[in-house]
Amino acid sequence: MAGYVTTFGVDDDYVSRFERRIVGGREHEELWVPAEELNEFNDHVDGLIEVDAAYFGDGFSGLIPDQAGLRGKNAVEQFACLHRTADYSGMDFACETYVQRKIIYCHYPFWRKHDFAGQGLGAEQRDGLIALLEKRWESSDIPFSLPRLEEQKTWPGRRE
Repeated sequence: MAGYVTTFGVDDDYVSRFERRIVGGREHEELWVPAEELNEFNDHVDGLIEVDAAYFGDGFSGLIPDQAGLRGKNAVEQFACLHRTADYSGMDFACETYVQRKIIYCHYPFWRKHDFAGQGLGAEQRDGLIALLEKRWESSDIPFSLPRLEEQKTWPGRRE
């Protein structure tokens, strides 16, 4: 289970038709958009959507890709695989990270915080791969940056 808190622009006149609710223990405000109106709502989003916070529950597995080297792997296995790929071949790493950019964007906040000791990776190795992913992302033609979260969070109510 994962949750992402985002910020984005929507025309004031359009958005005024939706109810606002305080959620997450009064941590933030959300618009309540009926599911059948989401496509129209998405058409009214203006500019980029930014990730402000990310929450991950126990057993988070993430998006499972169906192509390339990360095919069939969960978020933890993906990170370990990317680490091996980066050690083996810079070109393969560059190709994999470009093909899997959706996966990398969504899992990046999780990877920054997760303890990969069970995969034989220490904090230094994790942080090194995170830095490499950031460098690769910034040098690509992707027109937006990775989430820049000051503090990663666990699911509300869960202790770290």
